[in-house]
Amino acid sequence: MVLTVTERKAATKKLALEYRRGDKTRKGQILDQIYELNSWHRSHARKK
Repeated sequence: MVLTVTERKAATKKLALEYRRGDKTRKGQILDQIYELNSWHRSHARKK
């Protein structure tokens, strides 16, 4: 799946808002999604 930079930013922003509200299990799932979406490492995804 190839996304434009704008699409990736929008998706990452949406997931970041969910991450703040999520419990520990949900946060792990969100980090996995961001990792797959942007090809980042989990630690990098957590910092964004």
